[in-house]
Amino acid sequence: MSFKLSPSSLGLMKECPRCFWLEQHGIWKRPMGAFPSLPNGMDRILKRHFDIFRDKGMLPPELKE
Repeated sequence: MSFKLSPSSLGLMKECPRCFWLEQHGIWKRPMGAFPSLPNGMDRILKRHFDIFRDKGMLPPELKE
């Protein structure tokens, strides 16, 4: 059996060898935390907002003053 190793999987091995073993053998996958999705969600919302004004060739109200 071959394993795919990444910096995050090696970090998991250091943090919790049991969790690493379970994940590598396809028994259990450690759930992702909420933190990474929060900045990504806010980034997506802000980009959509500013894209609307960019497409119209206008400055958003936040930047007009």
